[in-house]
Amino acid sequence: LPKLNAALLLSILTIAIGIFVFWKMRAFRAVSNRIFNAVNWGPDRGFDQCVSSLVRLSVGLTKINQSGKLGQYMKVTFVMLSCVFLLPLIMGNQAPAWPNFPSARFIDWAMVLIAVTGIFAVVLAKDLLFAVLALGIQGFAVAVIYLLYGAPDLSFTQFMVETLSVVILALVITKLNLKAHPTRKGYAKITDFLIASAIGIGATLLLLKVLENKLDMALPEFFSAFSYTIGHGRNIVNVILVDFRGVDTLGEIGVVMIAGLAVVALIKIRVPRDKSRAKQWKQV
Repeated sequence: LPKLNAALLLSILTIAIGIFVFWKMRAFRAVSNRIFNAVNWGPDRGFDQCVSSLVRLSVGLTKINQSGKLGQYMKVTFVMLSCVFLLPLIMGNQAPAWPNFPSARFIDWAMVLIAVTGIFAVVLAKDLLFAVLALGIQGFAVAVIYLLYGAPDLSFTQFMVETLSVVILALVITKLNLKAHPTRKGYAKITDFLIASAIGIGATLLLLKVLENKLDMALPEFFSAFSYTIGHGRNIVNVILVDFRGVDTLGEIGVVMIAGLAVVALIKIRVPRDKSRAKQWKQV
């Protein structure tokens, strides 16, 4: 015989209550219906109210998060990115110390001045095409800085990227009939300024914090020792890109190629002038 304990007694009591409720089911239903009718509320109606509230909440959140406006999506993305940059540094009290800037030459400061001038030109530009061209000037100045500090490969890549960016953006502006004079209200400009400042400050502080750590020379020493013997190349950067991380480079080239094809397809879109053909084009 099983030994009587608390668990067995509770099980017997539960079974007994279930049998009693099943035996008196009609009476329980009658009493509960009278109570719910008097209160004008009950589990059934409460469940419907909860589901209805959940649906309304979902619709409201969807209208906020999925507004169909690309600008709002970009703002949310950049706000979250700034939080990723800044919050760990602030909450962890890991702000970097003020760096010791090395002495720079006149040409270095001249390139920095050109880059900063390009940024201000982008911000103050009243014409969208002029803003794109000013952004290219800023990128070219950065490419020259790379060249001055002994990174010709990186500088050449930057020159190509900036040239293609300016050309592609200019084509998109002219082909898609975008507004030549984008209009934004004052609060929108202030919001964009705050978000851009948070991104810039966060990225700068993060890079300064990274530079405070001691550089691990294991990989540089490995590439210096084996670039010529294994990769058969004296240009270490090229050997790294082509041999040591060739698959990664191939993937990057594939991404750029797909983006280029998408831009070409976007530029070649033509909306027929005939209304019947235009209607058929929209349906496709």
